[in-house]
Amino acid sequence: MYDGDSVVINVRWADGSPDSWEPEEVMHLDSAQMLLNFWRLQGGRHKATGLREHRVLRVLKSKESRTDKDSRLYQCQWIGLPASDDYTTWLSLDEVTDIALGQWLVFVTGLDDIFG
Repeated sequence: MYDGDSVVINVRWADGSPDSWEPEEVMHLDSAQMLLNFWRLQGGRHKATGLREHRVLRVLKSKESRTDKDSRLYQCQWIGLPASDDYTTWLSLDEVTDIALGQWLVFVTGLDDIFG
């Protein structure tokens, strides 16, 4: 099921709890390997959903820009994709704060629940 540019997944719980619809982002944070295996079995997230847009799951690290020593780049992991270098993207401060301000704030502050 789709919710705008994100996916909601019907989860069957191993402990016998009733099935429930869970946001892909929550599944990725709580059970990354299970979600990535699910997408692999579906032929990949893009093929299964047809969604062209990805959303940032988290900012992993930062580094100094090679072209502008006064700026930093931020390595972003995308929802539904592994954290490996093959699937992550380095974004400028403007790019990451434009599309993933909350994730960037979590990265720079170290606080998980900055919006209370």
